[in-house]
Amino acid sequence: MTRQVLEAGWTYLDGRFEDGVRVEVGADGRISRVGTGNDRATERLEGCALLPGFVNAHSHAFQRGLRGLAETFPEKSGNFWVWRDEMYRLVGELGAERFFAVCVQAFREMLRCGITTVGEFHYFHHDETCGGFAFDELVLSAAREAGIRMVLLNACYMTGDIGQPLEGGQRRFGADSIDAFLENVARVDALVDRDLQRQGLVAHSIRAVPIDDVVRLHEYASENKMVMHMHVEEQPREIDMCLLHHKMRPMELLLDRLPVGREFTAVHCTHTDPGDMSRYIDRGANICICPLTEANLGDGISAAAGMWADGGAICLGSDSNNRIDMLGEMRLLEYGQRLQHEGRGVFKGRGGSVAEGLMRVATEGGARSLNVDCGRISVGQHADFVVVDLNAPQLAGWTKETLLTSLVFGCDASVIKGVCVGGEWVV
Repeated sequence: MTRQVLEAGWTYLDGRFEDGVRVEVGADGRISRVGTGNDRATERLEGCALLPGFVNAHSHAFQRGLRGLAETFPEKSGNFWVWRDEMYRLVGELGAERFFAVCVQAFREMLRCGITTVGEFHYFHHDETCGGFAFDELVLSAAREAGIRMVLLNACYMTGDIGQPLEGGQRRFGADSIDAFLENVARVDALVDRDLQRQGLVAHSIRAVPIDDVVRLHEYASENKMVMHMHVEEQPREIDMCLLHHKMRPMELLLDRLPVGREFTAVHCTHTDPGDMSRYIDRGANICICPLTEANLGDGISAAAGMWADGGAICLGSDSNNRIDMLGEMRLLEYGQRLQHEGRGVFKGRGGSVAEGLMRVATEGGARSLNVDCGRISVGQHADFVVVDLNAPQLAGWTKETLLTSLVFGCDASVIKGVCVGGEWVV
């Protein structure tokens, strides 16, 4: 890779747009200089704005194959559990070739909407024989094919519900033991593309991993400086089952058994007790909210306004990938809270700007959750950028002061003209 010096019409730095900024990208794919010095630009992005790439902290790429399905309800109303049955049917149909193609399609759609880094919460491990962890290599290869930066969040999945065996499609997710799972983690770590990939750990949920094994996974992650993610309290039934077996709610149990901190991300928290959430936030851990998927599945609306007000580290995920649209996730995160609280202006950032707050969630929040050097245009960060066409009709009438708000609240991915990952232009 050769050194580049980029100069856009406007560059997004520290919550505002600046003109005349030149961004130097070194041969290592990282930003080596940001400023207004005398270096001649090697690429002028006339009529464009340069922003940091979005970070998608929670994806199940294979579920892109459900698009167009699970939206007809002839006999009974749908809920998460009915949708899950449809997902299991898809799992039964996916061989290696189609699985790979669906993942590549999902990752390419992410890039096209400005997502440059994805946390792939990967639990679909096995081929039709339900063994071998062959699909782990396929998802790594799919990300390389697309050109997206990825943290493979390698998920342990051991039980069909608390204390229950795996059934049906779940067998393609399963690990026979925590030792077998961790042996595979070590194997996969030797396969990741170090330029664009790294590995994190996952306990799928309190339903799918016994609590003693969740503790062991967290210990392994901490010892190996890996992030750890987990589905937490997406559905009331999960809470009811945990209370029945453990006499504690899932979040309460995790706080009791794990020294969670910055390395840990709880996904959804749609039904989390406010007191538990306050204690969780005090420990400095992350919350990933997936507004489009949570709305699609009828999960409910999380208490994100309170999380933000308490200083919670919030990030966003595309989850089921029924629609991949980071600008849409940002809007629905804000709009869902407005509907719930009948008020406006929840995710306020600098100067009361909601767009700035949402932008921080979609970039720096995801980077924190995945522990990746991205999400800001600053020295040392990966050169992951989104280029916005300032002449796009959806942005007509913008000014320096209104540009970010116009983008976040008024645009879709059609305004994105280019995407760069590690100094390589992939869109």
